Amino acid sequence: MNRTQNEPRYPTLASIYRQHNDLVYSIALCAVQNARDAEDITLHTFREAQNILAAEPSGQHIASRLLEIVTTESLRTVSNRDNGDRKS
Repeated sequence: MNRTQNEPRYPTLASIYRQHNDLVYSIALCAVQNARDAEDITLHTFREAQNILAAEPSGQHIASRLLEIVTTESLRTVSNRDNGDRKS
């Protein structure tokens, strides 16, 4: 048997992006009501997903981690906007 056949198949960032991008963007857009901010939050969320996969290649619980990231970043963006701060 080939060694690669015995190795576990881990998700790639591309496959996670394809599977979750629309949902992440929709959550961000709903929260911040601004397409540009929602795009920035989506990008941030998937950059964090890349870090998660580097630390935990199995991607276990990645959907819940994405939800946590997009929610936190959306709330931070709204809070900064309400306080008159702009994220650089």
